Amino acid sequence: MIVLISSELDQATNDIVDWLQMSKHPFVRLNEEDRLNIERFSIRPYELTIRAENLGMELNLTSIGAVWYRRGALLFNIDLVPLESGVDEVLRARINEYLIDENRTLVDAIYDAFFARRSLNSIDDARVNKLIILNRAHRCGLRIPDTLVASSVQQISAFRKKHGRIICKPLHIGLRNPVGDWQFASFTEEVTTEDLISDEAAIRPSFLQELIVKELDLRIFYIRGCCYASAIFSQSSQNTSIDFRDYDGEMPNRTPPFQLPSLVSQKIHTLMKDLDIECGSIDMVLSTTGEYVFLEVNPVGQFGQVSYPCNYYLERTISNTLIHDDKERLGVRTAKNKDMASN
Repeated sequence: MIVLISSELDQATNDIVDWLQMSKHPFVRLNEEDRLNIERFSIRPYELTIRAENLGMELNLTSIGAVWYRRGALLFNIDLVPLESGVDEVLRARINEYLIDENRTLVDAIYDAFFARRSLNSIDDARVNKLIILNRAHRCGLRIPDTLVASSVQQISAFRKKHGRIICKPLHIGLRNPVGDWQFASFTEEVTTEDLISDEAAIRPSFLQELIVKELDLRIFYIRGCCYASAIFSQSSQNTSIDFRDYDGEMPNRTPPFQLPSLVSQKIHTLMKDLDIECGSIDMVLSTTGEYVFLEVNPVGQFGQVSYPCNYYLERTISNTLIHDDKERLGVRTAKNKDMASN
């Protein structure tokens, strides 16, 4: 059986489900909105049984051959001491903190049990650090933008003077929240003279990079050594010239398939092996001087905008990969059981 760990609203998971259903292969989808109960977890023998109340089913570790971590987290029911219990507030807070830590320790062990199966990514891959990845990418021979994290106007001004044009972007995944009828989001922006206040007061550490003058953006989906690239003609619109995610609804960017040079693909593969990430979305740019510049990798990033316009059918590829992993692992287990029976 295949286990998909995701969230209810994730469209990519919905698409994978369609392919698995068409293949008539057994799977279960666990969303972060589901509430799970641990029925049994033993070390010797190594057994785990989970009950998903809203799904009306039990899931046994022995039946799982493959896992895809898409996004989200597994949430298990935990009985905390309620406010109306009458327990001293300080004591109640400490007891609940203890119970949460107990639950977290158990959940970590369950993740380890799940991802010991043949898996595409794990929950650890959702916590990527852009600075660490940039350093690893540089070590793997990929060109990266000159990068600085600075907390003073003087340092930022000097960095801007060095490169002429610089951009500022989130260190983490950035904000994207609805506020009434509006969508509040953070994008990559160019740092202008007006952004640099005149005094030397300390500011929050800012993630800065040289602005690469682009020919086009590249979104690449990677899975186990294969790169599927899409060109994004972001320079055709002022909206998307700095950050292609600032979509231009009136004049959308063209996103045709793109063939990466084999050397670039090899370096990407080396990086992903170094990061121990089997599947993810990668952002690069092709500069006007012909350089391929690495920006970041997001193991839980969207890939529909690569799959559909380019007719890559990535959802089918992921589905087939999971089915192969599931059959391979369960086949090995069946063979071992037969050997033991014959002895």
